[in-house]
Amino acid sequence: MWMGKLFSGHIFPYNESEVELETSVHHAFNCFYKSAMISLRNCLELGLVYLYYDRNDDSERIIKTWLSSMESTPFRKAIIAGLNKIGLVSSLNSSVPILQRVNDIYARLSNYVHTAGYRYSASFLNRSNVNRFNEDSLREYTETLSSCVGLLAVLFLCKYPVGLHYTPVDDKFGLNGPVGTFLNPYQVAQIKDVIDPETLLVLEPLCLNNAEAISLAAWVNGRQDITQEELNEQADEMDRDEIRRFGYRTWYENMGSAQSSSDLELNAYFEQRHSKLAAWARENGCYDSGSMPAPPDGSEPP
Repeated sequence: MWMGKLFSGHIFPYNESEVELETSVHHAFNCFYKSAMISLRNCLELGLVYLYYDRNDDSERIIKTWLSSMESTPFRKAIIAGLNKIGLVSSLNSSVPILQRVNDIYARLSNYVHTAGYRYSASFLNRSNVNRFNEDSLREYTETLSSCVGLLAVLFLCKYPVGLHYTPVDDKFGLNGPVGTFLNPYQVAQIKDVIDPETLLVLEPLCLNNAEAISLAAWVNGRQDITQEELNEQADEMDRDEIRRFGYRTWYENMGSAQSSSDLELNAYFEQRHSKLAAWARENGCYDSGSMPAPPDGSEPP
């Protein structure tokens, strides 16, 4: 990721999309089916908005007005037209009507937002004037959820095709991998599972033959695998950083005590590791407290 984007706020609609997805699922679990559909529509829209603003790779610049609430969210027609300017989206759309599918599900979910008659009301979805479980509505919701996630996955891969390449970032970088851009092989497999096979059949060669994606994947795969010693040092440094902030006692209460197992050998490893971290904390004056000030009520920091 270019450093100019890192703190630009361009990721905001993506993050909000993720929040809306989680909200939607919670609503559905509690039989608020209409609210679940509305949050799902927000999830879809915000995911598309993220891609829309980054369609020319300059989202860090052009999103600022919208981000500061000085510009309305683009309408569906404008978003879809913008997405079609992304090269691989246009290429895929010539074989698979991906943008028509986006338009259709966007329009259908919008009907719940605007309550387009009884069919799109809470009363219909619950078959009652109170919230209650309804198998048909839950099935409709899960199918719509699957479609939304699948469509967003396809569009994100069109914009960032390296996502379908083999990039074992954990093996190469350990705990200090690149911010964004790459997926681990197990994540690629998960992404493929949410895309319908016919679309994936067309999408995969488009992504795998993309020159920029090939170059990025080669950069990852050209690195040496991280050694176990390097990985251990990364883990120790991350814990030392937390101990500097909160103190060893608080760190151990929140993190260290959770590192236990029925595996005697693993427990012995953790005990040795904790002993070394405790000694380091005493030497550096952060055993009882760290640099983070205590809360006003005198309780321990979280």
